Amino acid sequence: MAVQIVDDSPAQLAGMKAGDRIMDFDKISQFQGFIKSHQGKEITLTIKRGKETLDVNLTPRVFYPEDEGSIGVGLARVTNIKYSWYQAPWQGISITAKQTVAIPIVLGGILKDVFQGEEVKGVKLAGPIGIGKIMSDALVQGAVNFLMLLSMISIWLAVFNILPIPALDGGKLLFLGIEKIRGKAINQKIEAKVNAVFFALLLGLMLFVTIKDIIGLL
Repeated sequence: MAVQIVDDSPAQLAGMKAGDRIMDFDKISQFQGFIKSHQGKEITLTIKRGKETLDVNLTPRVFYPEDEGSIGVGLARVTNIKYSWYQAPWQGISITAKQTVAIPIVLGGILKDVFQGEEVKGVKLAGPIGIGKIMSDALVQGAVNFLMLLSMISIWLAVFNILPIPALDGGKLLFLGIEKIRGKAINQKIEAKVNAVFFALLLGLMLFVTIKDIIGLL
């Protein structure tokens, strides 16, 4: 079982990192039952990080945020599937296509929650430093996980770039659409000023998440 770690949780304080694999448990339900039966008691978990095997000591919380769990880990079953050389390219194309379709759907759901004023759970902003840390963690898990993450980031960037936001390629398409509807060109000075404002906002957002990443590392 691979894990994701919640900040300031018992798992993180014990030294566990995203991508660690918890050993000695065949099923997620088995692990969850073990944690529940040991709340408030110190336990030792054996984890695998890359080629290294480690023991970590932690105490599952009795009282904890509902969306974090007793020790603050998110679990996922990890299964390695091997394809023959002639199947691999088609499987790669199929997976890429599915991810390309799924990402705009996920992004649309996030934006919908934001505009409706609802809390967006499980989503965090990350700048260059944060992404670098995530990629470093993925590299520890192996080349396959690293390349999968790299492809996901590329798709996310492509999708973000075509959003109808001035200063992005999608913004240019937005202006072209407005021109098509109006039947005449938009004043170039106005378009340039709008692009400049949104470019400054994007730079401000990047600066904000970068500072947030740095604070998170301290």
